[in-house]
Amino acid sequence: MNKWSEQHVGKAAALRCLPVLSVLLLFTLAGCVRQQTKPEALKPPPTPPAHDEHLAAIAQQKKQITALQQQLSERDAQIVKLQLRLLEKQAEINQLSVSQEDAIQEVVRAKAKLRSRSNKAESVANMAEVAMMVKTVKRKTLTEQQAGKVKRAEQLMEMSNRALEEGNFDGAAYLAEEALNLVRPIMMQREGEQNGGTDQEQVAFASPLTLHVNSRSNVRDKPDINSRVLFLVDQGDRVKGYAYKGEWIRILDKDGNSGWIYHQLVGTEK
Repeated sequence: MNKWSEQHVGKAAALRCLPVLSVLLLFTLAGCVRQQTKPEALKPPPTPPAHDEHLAAIAQQKKQITALQQQLSERDAQIVKLQLRLLEKQAEINQLSVSQEDAIQEVVRAKAKLRSRSNKAESVANMAEVAMMVKTVKRKTLTEQQAGKVKRAEQLMEMSNRALEEGNFDGAAYLAEEALNLVRPIMMQREGEQNGGTDQEQVAFASPLTLHVNSRSNVRDKPDINSRVLFLVDQGDRVKGYAYKGEWIRILDKDGNSGWIYHQLVGTEK
């Protein structure tokens, strides 16, 4: 075989191998591409920073809500305990009120069994005085506690009137005194506020007033419910008023007796 023939045969063999080599080259390149792109495809996409902050804020809010719910639950439990204690205290107050009422009734019954040391005139005068003071205090602006005391004083005065009707003069006087003990501190406080905390001076009327007595009443030596009773005046009596101090009027009766009477127990001539 000559040289030309050898060259021709070599070229022909190379041409026959070319397709196979091309296919192998393509597969090799595809494998390299897959090896390079596969790890990148498996990676998750990056999370935006704003999304992370939003999730953290939601988690924080959930914690705060849970804490507030716990606080509300604890407050509810405290409220229930306080309500139960209030019921307990109210029951104790009711029991004490019943005991006090029983004690008062027992004193009144005991006085009814004894020979009366008081007469009807004295009892009526004392009761009229106290009743007017209760009415005066009731018209003032009162706190809830003071209003409760005034209401109780009114109840005692009703009991006093029943005892008087039954002829139990000592019992009637006792109940009126109990009512007075309830309203006296209120009156003293109100008078102190009106007078600016100082003793009020006696003020003379421009001219003596002719007054009539509304009901049998006490006339005292000082303008004070605690002062000594000097004498009594009867309903319909005419007296002269010369001065006043606080809610008391200094009067002179037809016999020349002078003293102080509560202002609502007298009125002007019609």
